[in-house]
Amino acid sequence: MGVYSKIEWCDATLDIISGCRNGCPYCYAKALTRRFSGDTRWNLSQTEKYTVTEDGLYILKDPFFNEDGRQIIYPFGFEPTLHLYKMTDETTEKRIMRGRSKRVFVGAMSDTFGNWVPDDWIQKIFDLCGMFELNYYLFLTKNPKRYQELIGKGMLLDKSNFWYGTSVTSESDKNRIGFLPPEEQYHTFISYEPMLGPLDFTEFDTGKKPFDWMIMGAQTGQNCKKVYPEREWVKQAVAFARSKEIPVFMKDSLIPFIGEKNMLREYPPELLVRKRSIKTRKKLEASCMMCGKVTDKSSMVGISGRLSTRGYGSHSIGYMCWDCLEKFCEEHGLDYEHVREGIRKELPVKKRKVRT
Repeated sequence: MGVYSKIEWCDATLDIISGCRNGCPYCYAKALTRRFSGDTRWNLSQTEKYTVTEDGLYILKDPFFNEDGRQIIYPFGFEPTLHLYKMTDETTEKRIMRGRSKRVFVGAMSDTFGNWVPDDWIQKIFDLCGMFELNYYLFLTKNPKRYQELIGKGMLLDKSNFWYGTSVTSESDKNRIGFLPPEEQYHTFISYEPMLGPLDFTEFDTGKKPFDWMIMGAQTGQNCKKVYPEREWVKQAVAFARSKEIPVFMKDSLIPFIGEKNMLREYPPELLVRKRSIKTRKKLEASCMMCGKVTDKSSMVGISGRLSTRGYGSHSIGYMCWDCLEKFCEEHGLDYEHVREGIRKELPVKKRKVRT
């Protein structure tokens, strides 16, 4: 299922796989699945609705409905599940695969590269994302060693719109950064979240960038052992990023600790390019009748014609850019400024509500 996301650094999420076995005590996804699991004991009794692999992984070919006909999104709780029906789900196509390009977080409710995830599940996700190259796909894992394994198998795609990241929380798991794919061939990033301790980046202070982007955030949710980040941890990480010209994106969870004025919301330049789908381009863009330059219809002049015979309305002929319109007027002895002024008078005026 693809949905618009409340995660600040992405536009949407794509969760073909749900569930995880990392066992992180601060996991938000596990708590979220409880709200949409229904009666898991009853769900498990409906053996005709799902299949189970030898490793205890669940596969759903169709959406799962309870006795009342209501869809249960996570019928097996936080157990790893492959939602095959989401590969062709209309929601996925409408919200993620149409319109302008989006930054899509793949696997927000799972760890797509966990040791328990079969290669063929990962391949299915790669195939789906590869069908819609308009978007930017951001993968995040706590098991970056899997990236290296997939490189060895020739499976890890080095597409320019595929971004591979890893989560780090403190010095205890900093070694994950070293398992990211080679930065010169792949786009990589880290998510320093939740910040449970300081990070010393000295070992990564080499001649090249260790990654392309840094996301930072504090621990959220109800947790009696919640750790609050210190300003010095943030400063240390930002100082390293600045020394390597690495963009930094801070999540709203850091505002209480560093203040709104100190927040950074930067993206790598590659992720700021917004492309349009073919369908959207056909709707919003046109080529000039004279020079052939393609641009937005809103910045061009629409050319229409009408038969002199009564009863026939005007019909669109095409579009012309303003420069070509000026040349056309010169070639045919027309007053360009007069024509331009006439066109502007015909432009629709947006209606405004007037308070009385």
